[in-house]
Amino acid sequence: MTETYTISATFCRPGHEKPDPKGKITALLTKGYSIFYYDRLGVEKSEQGLGYVAQLSNQVAILTELAKLVKGGHYVGGTGRPSKTVLVGHGFGSAISSEVVRKNRKLVDGVVLTGFSYNSTHLNGLEFLEAADVQIAAHQKPGKSRQLDTAFKAISLPRTGHGINFHTTAAKSFEKITSFLASSGL
Repeated sequence: MTETYTISATFCRPGHEKPDPKGKITALLTKGYSIFYYDRLGVEKSEQGLGYVAQLSNQVAILTELAKLVKGGHYVGGTGRPSKTVLVGHGFGSAISSEVVRKNRKLVDGVVLTGFSYNSTHLNGLEFLEAADVQIAAHQKPGKSRQLDTAFKAISLPRTGHGINFHTTAAKSFEKITSFLASSGL
């Protein structure tokens, strides 16, 4: 990746909480973890309208660079280098995190993948794409997604695992994640 894009990111540390209506950040901060999180390219406050650019390989390159910078003590609010670095991803974020770790195992100390199932039996992933009924997002939800180019895809999995709203149970989910991290020495 050789282009420059605007990525929105936030760093939080215990005692310096930001508004957290869903409890995701608070659950980690109260356990003593600092958090660096970002909006993926093409999502929320990061640069928009880049469907063909916002593909997995570029998302992996972005997360790899961000992890290197954070691990080096950049963007962490003057707290210095973190003693441990763990990637936590959900859904596509888990696919990105998994690929970052696969390509550079020493970059982070741990990884937590949620909303994601990894089946190494068929490494090409075509079975997932076929089962997911991937569609062009602008065609599936024209009112919400009409401005997106045809590279933006939507997965149609009614009444299935990824359809569960992880955010409504985020605080409890992150309590389990912090328990796992603590038991793993992270």
